[in-house]
Parts: sequence; C-alpha cells; structure tokens
Amino acid sequence: MSTASVRLDRLRDSVDGRPLVLFGPSDVRWITGFTGSNGWLLVTEDDTTLVTDGRYSEQASDETSRHGCACSIEITRSLSEMVAIIAKRKLPSIVVRPSHVTLDISHSLEREGVSLEDGEQALAGCRRIKDSAEIHAMSRAAKITDEALHDVVNRIDGRPRERDLRDELEYLMRRLGADGPSYDTIVAAGPDNSARPHHRPTDRRLTDGDALVIDVGALVDGYHSDMTRTFFVGEPPSELERLFRVVSSAQLAGLEAVRAGAKGAAVDAACRRVFEAEGVIDLYPH
Repeated sequence: MSTASVRLDRLRDSVDGRPLVLFGPSDVRWITGFTGSNGWLLVTEDDTTLVTDGRYSEQASDETSRHGCACSIEITRSLSEMVAIIAKRKLPSIVVRPSHVTLDISHSLEREGVSLEDGEQALAGCRRIKDSAEIHAMSRAAKITDEALHDVVNRIDGRPRERDLRDELEYLMRRLGADGPSYDTIVAAGPDNSARPHHRPTDRRLTDGDALVIDVGALVDGYHSDMTRTFFVGEPPSELERLFRVVSSAQLAGLEAVRAGAKGAAVDAACRRVFEAEGVIDLYPH
C-alpha cells in the first residue's frame, strides 16, 4: 500500500467517512504530492478528486502519479467552476479546516447548498504524528541547515555584510539539496539589529564585539527546519556574555522538561524560572 493510500485512509477515518475538502496547499500535497499553488482535494468515501486549473494539468498528473495517489483530476478556469465541481456531487455538507477556507469560498459553496462542517481538530490531528517519510524530510532539512550554517560561520572573520551571509546561506542550502529557504533568512548583527527578532539583513558589516543572530531554515519536500543561533564576533562585552549564559541555561532547563505528555506551559515555566532567578524576567518577551 502506498504512502498516499495510508494517509488517505487515516484522513477518512478521522472524519468517520464523511466527505471532506482540503484547501490548504500543504494538506493537498500531503495526500497527492501536488505542489501547485492552486488546488483543492475532494475526498469522499469512494473516490478522490484533485481540482486545479489549466496551468497545472500536466504537473498535477505527473506529481500525483509519482506520489502513488490514485485520484481523478479536474481542470477548471475559475473559482466558480471549482465550486461547481463540488456542488454537482449533491453533497449536503463537507468537512473542512475553517482556518484554510476564505470567506469568498465559504459563501460560494453555501450559495450552492453545500454547508461546511468544522473539522479543524480532526484534520489537523492527521498531520500531527509524522510518518517515516515526513521524519526523513525534516531530518534532511535540519541536516542541510546545520551544514550550511557551519560553513558560513567559518567566514565571519572576513567581516562580511549581513546580506552577504544571508545570500551565502541560501545558496549553500540549495547546493546541499534544499528546495529553498524555509522562510526569510535572518542575519542580524550589532546592538540594534540583533535585538530585533525579525530583522531584515542589510549592508551593515560585522565588527568586533557584535552579537550575531542567525535564524535560518531549509525547505525539503515541503517540510521545514528552523534553527536560530547566536555568535559573538571577537570578544563580547561582559554583560552580553552574561545574558547569553542565562539564555543558554534557560534553554537547557527547558530541554530537561521535554518528554512525552509534557505540556508546553510546563516547558515554558522551566525556562522562565531561570530568568526569574537571574532577575531578568522582564527580558523574556514570549
């Protein structure tokens, strides 16, 4: 049995065999392997239909076949045609993830007599436990990120610009097999830039005493890695070094609290206690 078939069975079981539509590109890809930007997946007890537009007719056929997904493919030209394909099945209702449905789509379906059932928890639950193929993709993404970062950090002594490090990281990740960066790569250096969690890299050059924050991830087969590391250029100021050690200790305390069944709040509390003990809880922004 193919991976697609196993996932499809899990999906149907999660909603007790009721008809459902996946609108999110990641969910559609999970079942079908289709990577296009426009596609809906209609799943009933008896069949599966991928609805997309003419830009993707050949791609949809090729990708679903390679993924082992035995679904029919419907090619449309507009949102109304996509809605009509669902409406013609005469389904009184479909299960959806509300977070993936626009108001426009919702109203269009309801005008055709199709009501929407909230399946957010059930459908999201199908994705929560990863199978071996997903774990492999995530592991590859993490390994690629780690290797690229290791290579780039060795170039800090040349005092490059922030944007140079970003460009080199993204180039290396692709060279190592990533489809691209997982998100906009962050390279932030110095007292102002490194204090901004979502700083955009600039022409600023690294200088001695800088804290350098790099937040980078690789995208592999639709799966993301996410890695944040802080480095010092030359000798750091003593206060900056102290705070670095506080954060490091908090991270280790959090890791100690991680186990099957642990609640996120308990892990967070373990980290917070370190900040409180050091008298810097006001610097804990999460």
